[in-house]
Amino acid sequence: MGILDGQLAATIYAGFRGRLSKGRLLRVGVGESGGLDALGDAKATGQELYGLEGFADDYSDFFRAQAGIPETDVKVCIFGASLPKGIRPLKDDKVALTRAGVETWYQLRRDGVDPAGALWECPGFEIDPPELEPAP
Repeated sequence: MGILDGQLAATIYAGFRGRLSKGRLLRVGVGESGGLDALGDAKATGQELYGLEGFADDYSDFFRAQAGIPETDVKVCIFGASLPKGIRPLKDDKVALTRAGVETWYQLRRDGVDPAGALWECPGFEIDPPELEPAP
């Protein structure tokens, strides 16, 4: 456990709590059966949905050009302490952020977190809303 773990992330999140966009992280399980859907992708076996707080931000033109980031990508920023303990964003997770009553969905290209685990900065791109399983 590092000096920046836990308490620092919680303190940083506490300073922003309630001032961020509300959101959801959707993780879809992939079956091990080898079954494929009509598009040739592995069939999903279930969904997990987690609440979060965060925001989406644009990359600067300079950074985008230097890093080769597609023009359609944004930084999907998720405060680590807003997710349930032990949950972290992963590649291909889908994230919905609501701002001014409008929900926008993004798919994450990869994860990336600061040393304190306070803020996940994940490159992502806007997608159509996924089909959600009905709540049990």
